[in-house]
Amino acid sequence: MLWKFAKSFLYTVFPRIKFRSLKQLIRYFPLFFLLIGSIILIPEIQVICDTIYEKNYTKMRAIFIILILASSQRLFAQQVLAAINVVKPIYTSIAPVAGPPVTDIDGNNYKTVKIGTQIWMAENLKTTRYSDGTAIPLVNNPPAWSDLTSSGKAYCWYNDDITNKELYGALYTWAAAMNGEAGNNLIPSGVQGVCPTGWHMPSDAEWKILTDFLTYNGFDSGRGIDVAKSIAARSGWKEYHITGTVGNDQLKNNESGFSALPGGSRLYNGTFNQAGNTANWWRATEFSESLAYYRYISYCNNRIYQSSNNKQNGFSVRCLRD
Repeated sequence: MLWKFAKSFLYTVFPRIKFRSLKQLIRYFPLFFLLIGSIILIPEIQVICDTIYEKNYTKMRAIFIILILASSQRLFAQQVLAAINVVKPIYTSIAPVAGPPVTDIDGNNYKTVKIGTQIWMAENLKTTRYSDGTAIPLVNNPPAWSDLTSSGKAYCWYNDDITNKELYGALYTWAAAMNGEAGNNLIPSGVQGVCPTGWHMPSDAEWKILTDFLTYNGFDSGRGIDVAKSIAARSGWKEYHITGTVGNDQLKNNESGFSALPGGSRLYNGTFNQAGNTANWWRATEFSESLAYYRYISYCNNRIYQSSNNKQNGFSVRCLRD
């Protein structure tokens, strides 16, 4: 993103320069250095750059960056953020608060947590039935899992071992998690899916509310990006040597109370993958006929990532209260 914005910025200011020669790069290196250095030092500028680029404010890019670089004060950057309407809402409640417990149709009890304005399950879903009593097909061998289609409903336990149920919960295909309902990106999604009555599958937009709250309420290190530690459980992750990552100094994890454990996944070909290393959750938002969106965190990184993947994969589910 920074490289794209830097090129866009320079092309806007100097539209006739193609930056194809070493001489040109050397000539304009101080401008690159000033731009990138300011973005790194002042987190608000990074948000501005991302937003201006994504919204394609063609004529405004150079103007805002020149104004920002002309000022060394963080307050000015914050004022610019307000001017382009990218300041996220500031919530009044920061410390996580335990929510009311919830029980699914199988009798599994779950802890919940209030984070900002939302109440999330603080454990992965374990149910083997929908709220109307309909059973979800258990598929517990690789060939049968690999034969599933994008609309196939199935669940399993990691390594096809029911002893992983209590720790990691179940792994569901996207169709099973959605119970056949269509995907959307609404707030709320309105998709109960596999969740208990009164709860629903969170959309991408609802996940963004969570990550925005964590980012803008002190759960990161000030850069607005590294909030994965705040949702990861304080044990169970593979150790990692880099400070700020989920696997490093795990006793500092889970300030939000989300308590994410590395339940791994089951790939579309039936193989199991990455338990102890990653946590993956389906979202109620569809990408295409064969792909759906999900969120994930990893032991060796500090961000909550978003991507799309095969609907036949088995991922965890976290439900959000209606």
